[in-house]
Amino acid sequence: MPVLSVVDKKGRVVGRLSPADEAAMLAAFASSGATAEARTRGADVVRPAQQRDCWFRCDCLGAADPAPVLVPVTESHIRRSPHHPEHSEVLRDNLDEKQRRSG
Repeated sequence: MPVLSVVDKKGRVVGRLSPADEAAMLAAFASSGATAEARTRGADVVRPAQQRDCWFRCDCLGAADPAPVLVPVTESHIRRSPHHPEHSEVLRDNLDEKQRRSG
């Protein structure tokens, strides 16, 4: 399972998600069959990061530098940053499916 860190826009780690919060993010945004409850819980994780003007750094590619980044949107969703590397194939495919359905 990827580890998601909370980073500022310069890429400095300012926090790490708990295993429960990381699981909530993945359940909400990395699978095509997320329930309304999962999306609500995912938004509960996204909201404070966006309010702090932070992003989520993903270690799905190991030690890649720069690493893939997920950017909070409207305090309830995330999107991949086009200015950072792609996520691992499995995570990327799931995120792409979510983005196609939402917009």
